[in-house]
Amino acid sequence: MKTVMPQWMTVRPRVANLIPFPNEGEPIPSVPSGTLLARLLWNCSPVSDAVRDSGSDTYAWLCRDLEYGFANVHPRARSQIRKTSREGSEVVRLHWAEAWPHMKKSIKDTWVRQQRQDIRFFMSHLNVLQRVDRNDWGGAVELWAARRKGKFGGFVVGLQYLETYHILHGFSCNTELNWYPNNLLVFKITDRAFNKLNCLQVNYGVHGFDSERMDGLSYFKKRMGFTLEPCEEEFLCHGSVKVAVKVAALCCRTISRFFPTLSSKSFVRLLKGLSERI
Repeated sequence: MKTVMPQWMTVRPRVANLIPFPNEGEPIPSVPSGTLLARLLWNCSPVSDAVRDSGSDTYAWLCRDLEYGFANVHPRARSQIRKTSREGSEVVRLHWAEAWPHMKKSIKDTWVRQQRQDIRFFMSHLNVLQRVDRNDWGGAVELWAARRKGKFGGFVVGLQYLETYHILHGFSCNTELNWYPNNLLVFKITDRAFNKLNCLQVNYGVHGFDSERMDGLSYFKKRMGFTLEPCEEEFLCHGSVKVAVKVAALCCRTISRFFPTLSSKSFVRLLKGLSERI
């Protein structure tokens, strides 16, 4: 079985993230040639005092309760999970080939709900992730789906790396939200990570640059037993790139005063968030 090792993956043209997050002290692979901006997030377990005291603006959604169960979940979400389970909803693992046709609609619906316009970049990133999983990781990436009466309501892309389970991506179908597939998925996957895989923590991603559009997602993660913990973030790039990002964000803010609709564009919101952390 092949060993999972963090790799740089393109998330936008000439922009890459290291996936999964490496642990402190691990060697970091060289940034691919042609990359203008590389983002590195350290998987702090537990968070070091240095990071906690640094006043970091970067936070990860983590759960570290080794006895994770219904007690960790908000009472309303707990009732929704029990109800949908009684009605026949189930969580199943799929392969890339069988999941892909169904995931596409859920991805599109999720992007519409979150008012994001960059779906083509994400689809390209998923193709890269699938290729790395097939060629280098030996199929370690897990594709989980919530299914009810033959219909798929939501999907989670997950990966165990050492003692951390990473929930890399999640998306769901608008027409199936009434039976709470996201609640069922996250609960079952998190419970499995602690009680079957013996993980020490589950990482549900980093608080994004576009936080103003993610309030609902943040609320959901809290209800499912996750809390925000400070983490260490690095941007590997030439100094001129950092200057260019800050100047571009300033220009967008200025132009938005005259054209307010510009602020609704996802690339503008991401640019503003990036400029505050880079």
